[in-house]
Amino acid sequence: MTETADLADRVRALPGMDRLLPTLDGLPPAFLVGGAVRDLLLAGQTVDIDVAIEGDARSAARTIVERLGGEMVEHERFGTATVRAGDLAVDLATTRRERYVEPGALPEVEPAGLSEDLGRRDFTINAMALGLSGDSLGVLEDPHDGREDLSDGVIRVLHGKSFVDDPTRLLRALRYEARFDFRMDDQTERLAREAAAGAGFSTVSGPRVRDELLDLLREPGAPAAIQRMRELSLDRALHPDLEADPELVASVQLASAETGADPVLAGLAALVSSNPRALGEWLEDLHLGRRENDAVARAAVKGPQLASTLR
Repeated sequence: MTETADLADRVRALPGMDRLLPTLDGLPPAFLVGGAVRDLLLAGQTVDIDVAIEGDARSAARTIVERLGGEMVEHERFGTATVRAGDLAVDLATTRRERYVEPGALPEVEPAGLSEDLGRRDFTINAMALGLSGDSLGVLEDPHDGREDLSDGVIRVLHGKSFVDDPTRLLRALRYEARFDFRMDDQTERLAREAAAGAGFSTVSGPRVRDELLDLLREPGAPAAIQRMRELSLDRALHPDLEADPELVASVQLASAETGADPVLAGLAALVSSNPRALGEWLEDLHLGRRENDAVARAAVKGPQLASTLR
């Protein structure tokens, strides 16, 4: 069996794809993109089905809903739509190029071809696509050698301003290192250190930092990611008084499993415990829910006793 045929079989085996693929007939070229491609190449399971359309994604979504049933939600600014039909959920986006007016700002977007769309992404391992339309089903598009980096266990940015354009990619890099036991290449790590020593996360909103930080703490390998956070001084880039302690994070997350506490919030409390008073405003800026914020703040005050208290 050729690689394309094998990948086509893996695509067809994704939950709901047997229903989705026929609805793409006659529509502009469609591609599976992002983490789903990465996970399929790793022979793992994928949760998110992200589809890039070389054309009007919202119009394509309307056609898919007509053929498939279900419902859709459109997002005009980025030319995207979400289709839901039973247990199938698909995010569709028009292939596009992006321009960052200033560091950390949300990008300005305009339609472009698949090649430019892949070039705007965070890391090479997420900059691949698999064809979904007709004879292109299972054909791998890999203009940035993501497949090679996936085989070598490398996290590599696509350009030198990646962490400046979107500093939350720093946390994502740590998360992927921990999840896959990968490592940033030398150039990417150098850029991460430069970003940490520069503006850090000050150019992005608290909620965007929150989402990436909580995703990191949700990983089974979160303590390893926290260790790398400390090595790269990304904790100080988040806030000068934040001190990443991987052993404390590991302890409180283990204890939370025994007590029924939320391990993600326990991990966040461990980070804040380095200086709860100074970090109170930073914690507020993350815009957690009021109950979650209060729980983290109360637990953080216990500092080194946090783990034993949770037990």
